[in-house]
Amino acid sequence: MMSFYARLVSGSDDVHRYRVVLDGGEREFDLVLDTAARQIVATDPEGAPVAGFRLCLDSGDIDAETPVERAGIRFSRAEFAPIAVHLRDQWSRNGAPPTGVVRYFG
Repeated sequence: MMSFYARLVSGSDDVHRYRVVLDGGEREFDLVLDTAARQIVATDPEGAPVAGFRLCLDSGDIDAETPVERAGIRFSRAEFAPIAVHLRDQWSRNGAPPTGVVRYFG
C-alpha cells in the first residue's frame, strides 16, 4: 500500500462508516468507527463486521488475523493497521469523526 483515502459515507450518533480507497482506487474496503463500542472494525459493504479486524479506541490494540478476501479484493493486517490508527488519531484529536483521512507513504 502506497496511499489511502478513508471517506465518511454515512454516520449516526455513534456509528460512522468509511469507504477506504487504496492506492488510487486499485482496491477498496469499508471500516466502521463505533464510538459507543469503542472500536474501529473492517466491514463488508453492508456494514457487517469482517471477522478478526478490530482496533480498540481506548488502548489502540489491534486484533487482525489472516488476510481477508471480499469479492476478489484483498487487504491485510499491514494495510488495516495504519488506516485504523490514522482514523483513530484524527477522531481523538478533533473529538469528532473526520469526514476524510488521506495518507501517502513512500
